[in-house]
This record gives sequence, C-alpha cells and structure tokens, in this order.
Amino acid sequence: MKLPNKLTASCRLSIQFALASFALGTLILGLFLITTDIVFAVLGFGFLVIAVPFNLAILLNVFVKLLTGRVSIKEFFLSSYVVLLNVPIALFYFHIVTTYTRL
Repeated sequence: MKLPNKLTASCRLSIQFALASFALGTLILGLFLITTDIVFAVLGFGFLVIAVPFNLAILLNVFVKLLTGRVSIKEFFLSSYVVLLNVPIALFYFHIVTTYTRL
C-alpha cells in the first residue's frame, strides 16, 4: 500500500506497523487453520501480547505529537483509524482460534 508523501514519519510508521501486524497475524492464523497445529495458536497469542503494546505505544506517540502540534488532526485520525481497525480483527481471529481449539 502506497501512503501519501505528506504524512509525517510517525504517522507513516504507525500505519506501516499496523499493516505489518495485520499481515503477520493473518499469516499466523492461516498457518494455524491449515495445519491445525497448536504451536501456531500459542504463537498467535504470543504475537498478540507483543503487538498490542507496541501498537498502543505508537498510537500514543502520534497522539502526543497531535497535542504538541507536530501532527495534523487529519493525520492523527488516519493513523488512529488504521491502528484501531486491528482491534476487531484481532478479536475475531482470537474467537476463531479459541472456538476451533476449545481453549
């Protein structure tokens, strides 16, 4: 995905990290569904434990830059939207794995 050139580095980083988190989470879920190996379920849960705090920290960084005037409100909403869009997706993936494995 090509991002607009006008985005600040922190907003661009937050969007790229959110997209990478989505791609890696989807890959782990896909491998779990294909192989039905519990190792991928555990790997996915570990990934959630690591990715959620990093996404929140990056989002907080963009919010602080919004408050200090280094990021526009439009950039903040764009990066927040992309980062927060991962929340329902992660919950849906979590539901799939826990339902499928009876955890």
